[in-house]
Amino acid sequence: MPKYVMLPPIDDDIREWAAKMREELPSLDVVIVEDEADAAQELTDADAAYGWVAPEVLPGVERLSLLQNPFAGPPVGWYYPELAEHAVVVSNPRGIYSDHIAHHILMYMLALSRGLPYYAEAQAQGRWDNRARKRGYVDLTEATVLINGVGGIGAEAARLCAAFGCRVIGVDPRPAYEIEGEIIDPSELDARLPQADFRVTAVPHTPEPEFSWHAAR
Repeated sequence: MPKYVMLPPIDDDIREWAAKMREELPSLDVVIVEDEADAAQELTDADAAYGWVAPEVLPGVERLSLLQNPFAGPPVGWYYPELAEHAVVVSNPRGIYSDHIAHHILMYMLALSRGLPYYAEAQAQGRWDNRARKRGYVDLTEATVLINGVGGIGAEAARLCAAFGCRVIGVDPRPAYEIEGEIIDPSELDARLPQADFRVTAVPHTPEPEFSWHAAR
């Protein structure tokens, strides 16, 4: 029976997923590892795993053929040279959050364009103030949205922005998606920033873009 190991940290969601997998895939041996100390032993005969395999554990992992990375954009250090050289295939959930996060982006844009934070502040203070808004409305049909990172999330956000009538400028060095708008190279970012009414960043947290948004921008 193939063995699938779910590695720590374990929470209630993962326990629920494991129960669902056992129900839907009775021919799969699903093992939850609650303690880091037990991970090495359980991985020795595992066929697949969900989570992170520590560098000191990897040398004893020979049978593993699939490792599911829980992150679309994993934290720095998740990948390391020994893992990159290992025969295991690493997959990730890239794309499954695109619609959720794009909707979240549009929620903020709509709120900011209508001055909702100012009205919410007045409401929290117990004031009825129809003049609480401190700046003008933003007409989305005349607005420009600059999206830094045109991956799954950025492309979906671009689609929704275009549906509201926005002009979209995407920024990506290696665009894998087409959008209703233009895509520029990051070298053009500073020159195009003044054109943007809204700036969205949808790039993974890696060393290259870290601290790319600063006071000068």
